[in-house]
Amino acid sequence: MLAYYTSRCISIQSDASNFCYYILFYKSNYSIYNDGMRSQFILFALLLLGNWNVNNSSLYAQNASQSSTSTSAAHSASIPVPIKADAQTIFLSNPDHWRQKAFEVYHLTVGNNIIVIKFSSYAEQRKFFFRLTYFSNQDDTEHHIQPASYYDGMHSYNANDYNAEELADFFNQLAKQHMNPEPGEAVLLNMALSYKIIKKTNADYKPIGGAIISFSMETEIVQRKRYLVHETMHGLFYTVPKLREAIFATIEKLTPTEKYFWYLFLKHKGELDNRPGLSGYNINNKELVVNEIFAHVMQTEPEDMDDYFFTIYIPRMFKLLPEEKQFLENFLNTSSSMFYSLRSQFAQALEKYCGLKNGILF
Repeated sequence: MLAYYTSRCISIQSDASNFCYYILFYKSNYSIYNDGMRSQFILFALLLLGNWNVNNSSLYAQNASQSSTSTSAAHSASIPVPIKADAQTIFLSNPDHWRQKAFEVYHLTVGNNIIVIKFSSYAEQRKFFFRLTYFSNQDDTEHHIQPASYYDGMHSYNANDYNAEELADFFNQLAKQHMNPEPGEAVLLNMALSYKIIKKTNADYKPIGGAIISFSMETEIVQRKRYLVHETMHGLFYTVPKLREAIFATIEKLTPTEKYFWYLFLKHKGELDNRPGLSGYNINNKELVVNEIFAHVMQTEPEDMDDYFFTIYIPRMFKLLPEEKQFLENFLNTSSSMFYSLRSQFAQALEKYCGLKNGILF
């Protein structure tokens, strides 16, 4: 059964021909049809439709003036100007036409200065974020960054999201520990500076605003869309204050039983997913907890929520946490409607403050 359908026709006049294409997006796959021209022109067509006047002379920007001494070589390297695009365009973009082999960079049309990096593989993505993953999950009093080799064999997120404050804190901590960024981290730093997410002062890095999120082509396509939606929800939470206030207010109204469910789910999420080195989220960080509840609820299609929570994760919780059996059984008997109630309230806030009808990103 067709779960989601989008039809768009783009007609491009050239000396040779016109063409139209239609995108049909199914629950588990998508196909792109065109009437004679090769699919390699699709991204080009979208760029024209969006009136993105990107010319060859302005594809790259330099930010050497903002670099520190320890990373001056990395900072003088060219950083791509983000392509302004909506989430669906980013999701469908063809890696064959990226400006660099390992990743492409986009500026999301929703939210405030949300940068999306789409990577070709988990390995390429890990180069940017593997230490930041663990740093961002620590309490402020615990902040410490280990040498790169320390993280060998430890899980790195399959998709990522970091706001301006987290990025500034990470690079300040590296400087405090007299450590240079790893090569991928140096590129990330240059991006954060070039895209005006953070700035360099005489003393340290300061947050400006915005966020960087990422996902990978290596992820299976259905889960890939889920990751992009999940990370975009985080980006909106970071960059749209009125939305963030609404999400906090909604979660404050949860019952003690509902709040305890999320406490267990998030505290043990890494274990539930069997992620080496990541047992779960830092549940002492209230903003992180609220943000994760929001993203986990909104990442799935409404018709998939039962499968995600009741078929996959709650059975895993019974197995991992036998001491919580009585609580989980009580939750199922009294609070199983919580997920749909939250989704309805979050969707209203997303439509009101971000213009996303019914809270749907794409």
